[in-house]
Amino acid sequence: MIVIAVLLFAAVAAATAGVIAGAQGNVSFDIFDEAISASPPEVFAAGAACGLAAAIGLWMARIGARRTTLRRREMRAIRKDRAREHAELAREREALEAERKSLHPAEPTTEAEPAGPGRRFVAGFGKRRTVARTAQDERVAAEQSTK
Repeated sequence: MIVIAVLLFAAVAAATAGVIAGAQGNVSFDIFDEAISASPPEVFAAGAACGLAAAIGLWMARIGARRTTLRRREMRAIRKDRAREHAELAREREALEAERKSLHPAEPTTEAEPAGPGRRFVAGFGKRRTVARTAQDERVAAEQSTK
């Protein structure tokens, strides 16, 4: 819209300059190698049309500027809300992490004592769970018992 407004202003300025330059009796314009002659009432009508075009150009420029301002304001509010949500989630995550650490002060590692028959240590859960043994589990258990 702003581009159209600028183009309308340029057209108004060119037409106004042409009318002012040739304001004696019949006026003739040379536009794009075409000669146009006009009487004083026609010059007045052309001036009125230029004024109308200028008013429309101002109106369109104002609408375009208002839309741009509103769009920027909306994007700023969205970014602010997103930053607030990120900060809130970070605080919540820290609180949950502190609660988890207070409930499980020392989690066992995978280097802990052997699991024993029929039980395997599942890393990350802090508990031993009974699981079905595989042939590889049997070999590992046999190797550990011979050591």
